[in-house]
Amino acid sequence: MARRDPRRGFRRHRPPPGVCPVAAGGAIDAANHTESGRRYLLWKSDGNCCETDTWIHLQPTTWDGTRTTGEPVRLIRQDRDWEGSLVEAPTLVKRGDHYVLFYSADAYGGDGYKIGYAGRTPSPAPARRRPPRW
Repeated sequence: MARRDPRRGFRRHRPPPGVCPVAAGGAIDAANHTESGRRYLLWKSDGNCCETDTWIHLQPTTWDGTRTTGEPVRLIRQDRDWEGSLVEAPTLVKRGDHYVLFYSADAYGGDGYKIGYAGRTPSPAPARRRPPRW
């Protein structure tokens, strides 16, 4: 990360990582979601590196996204046959009162890599997940 100093230009800035669950394999595939003036970080726990589950999380952050402000919420993990050993690369979209989480699944190095989605309304009902259709 770099920060701009008006007198000296850009300087390298290395804050500690905001999210790094070492026991879960670390965190990768970060994306952000902004809604009603609040910012959230989406990220994947990289469990496939160490043969544990991969989860996609949602976590609130500061307005500039540099610090987390609350605990992560687990959204989905690889629990469908077509998802193979992982879920990753999340993107969250809201249309009206419906949320759609797009994500990739399975091994990226072959023909089995897929894009899936999970949908949810703002109710306590569980997310409905759909496999890809080509």
